[in-house]
Amino acid sequence: MAYPKCEICGKESVGVCCSCMGAISHSYCEECLNEGREVWTTLIGGLYGLTKKTMHPDIQFVIDATCKFYNKTEDELWQEVEQLEKDYDDYMRREWERNQE
Repeated sequence: MAYPKCEICGKESVGVCCSCMGAISHSYCEECLNEGREVWTTLIGGLYGLTKKTMHPDIQFVIDATCKFYNKTEDELWQEVEQLEKDYDDYMRREWERNQE
């Protein structure tokens, strides 16, 4: 059976698996699975609402492996998480205001 390409690196995948970041599945190659990498946007979404202090410490290996692969720093990751939270809050505020009219 042919699986889609790995959604992280584009290599041949070994299958579609559930992400460790939540209820979403991705196609992974053997290397990305073994290294503990995640799709960048899935990692950001999975960390939504958390901070380094409130996340489960066992997820640190996923953060490290994913940041290394995408050549990003952990600070860049947390900045993107914060931006996602801000964008969502802004969106919800606009929607609430629109529905008050």
